[in-house]
Amino acid sequence: MRHNDLMGQRGSAGVDSGAVSILPGTAALGAPLTVKGATVTPRADNLVVLAGDTHNGWAFDLAQDKTPVGVECVLTSVSSGGDGQDMRPGSDRILAENPQLKFINDQRAYGVCEVTPESWRTDFLVLDRVSTPGGTLSRRASAEVEAGSVNLAIT
Repeated sequence: MRHNDLMGQRGSAGVDSGAVSILPGTAALGAPLTVKGATVTPRADNLVVLAGDTHNGWAFDLAQDKTPVGVECVLTSVSSGGDGQDMRPGSDRILAENPQLKFINDQRAYGVCEVTPESWRTDFLVLDRVSTPGGTLSRRASAEVEAGSVNLAIT
C-alpha cells in the first residue's frame, strides 16, 4: 500500500471520500469496524501519524502488541517556550529507556513533509533562537519511512 492509499481505496485525489482514517487507540488495526452501515477491515500497511505542538519534536516507531505497525513524527511550534535547546536534561535517559523513540529535540522548530509513492520524509527544521530577530534556520534531522515499510530511519 502506498502512502496515498487509505484502507486500499483511491479516489480522484488519491483517497476515496468514503474512506475513514483510523488513528492509534481508536480501533485495533485490522479489526472489523462499522462505517456508514458497512463493515470494513482497516488496512495500515505503512501507517504514518503526523502530530504537533507538544513544545518539542519526536520521531518514533509505533507498535501494537509489540508488532511494528507504523511511525509517528511529532512537531513542535516555532514560538513556544523560548529558544529551547537541542536536548533537555534527561533526554539521553529517555532515549535509552525507549528503544522505539528514534529522535527527540527541544528547539523551536517546524517540519516539512515530502510524500512520494516511494517514501514519506519529515524534515525537522530548527531555529537556534527565537527570542531575538535573526535566528538561524537549519535541518536538525530527517525521519523517513519507505512505502510498505514500518521502519523509521533518522538522518
